[in-house]
Amino acid sequence: MDSSKNEIKNIVDKYKLDEDFSITNDDNIKNIIRHIKDFVPSEKPDAIFEDDGIVFAIEHFQVSLYRKSGRNDVSKIAEGSQCKREKMKGDRDFDFQPSIENFISALRDSLSSHSKSFESYKTNIISLEKYKSSEYRLVIFVEDSSNSGYIVRRRETEAVNPLLLKQIAEIFLEFKDSIWGVILTSGNEKKKGITGCTLEELKDRLENNELFDAKDFTPFEVGRDVHVSKDDPAQDNNHVSILLSEGPWM
Repeated sequence: MDSSKNEIKNIVDKYKLDEDFSITNDDNIKNIIRHIKDFVPSEKPDAIFEDDGIVFAIEHFQVSLYRKSGRNDVSKIAEGSQCKREKMKGDRDFDFQPSIENFISALRDSLSSHSKSFESYKTNIISLEKYKSSEYRLVIFVEDSSNSGYIVRRRETEAVNPLLLKQIAEIFLEFKDSIWGVILTSGNEKKKGITGCTLEELKDRLENNELFDAKDFTPFEVGRDVHVSKDDPAQDNNHVSILLSEGPWM
């Protein structure tokens, strides 16, 4: 069973990570991304990383492009059904309904929830003897857990860095007094890009009109329907629709 101590290690072990420094000039952010394997597991926050006399609290959580049902998005519920299909009363069908609005809403909810613990993260770290004289900074690590977490401009296929969407930047900047930086992973089931920047860099981009309006973008995956069979895994189906040019292609 996964525990919070394993969340970031799971990412490192499961995916090929492609580093993307295109939106940051900050050496600390670059080092954090380069040294993800060196994070020290912790509890509240999830990990600790020390660099050049600065101690970074790393707090990780997942969001996705899929609609939520209760506390989880439907992909997690579908995975749970596949793992415990013997407890199902019958076959189940799931409509994931991917959208950027789902991603933005999940990000806002997660940051709001985690913000209640921001002070405790700092207290827990600076109470440790080895860090009590270090400068402290909080970094939020967002993992897009969508099976195909690519966001593209409408009628195009090249993925955009999610941190370049104005609405996403604005959510982070609501917490600029507590959060120093953000790193984010997104991609597919085997490979994810890992990117990041400081909130000061996000603020500068927003003020200089260098960010994009989310309404001009869409998930590359516009539909996903999953069928989970109660009795026979071979009968499971995973039907994905992607959007190219003027219409959906299956």
